Amino acid sequence: MVGVLIKIKLYGDLKRRAGVGEIEMDAKGRRLSKIIEEIAGRYGIADLIYRKGRIRGELLILVNGADWNSLGYLDKEVSDGSIIKLVPVWHGG
Repeated sequence: MVGVLIKIKLYGDLKRRAGVGEIEMDAKGRRLSKIIEEIAGRYGIADLIYRKGRIRGELLILVNGADWNSLGYLDKEVSDGSIIKLVPVWHGG
């Protein structure tokens, strides 16, 4: 049985490089870190998400409006129907 889909919205450089702004997938009780890992590989954006094997601290990861990266929830399961926003907050000069 297929669960309720989650939505992942990409912004800035992530959206530009991935070529898509919104992705839908079945959460299947997966942890946020695994969902992000799958997206990074599928869309070739791992270098924008990870630095030295860890998710960048300057990547805002909102799950239903809460910043899960700052809260340390990367290994928490994502509920069906959730909306995940990946927002890069780095900039150049």
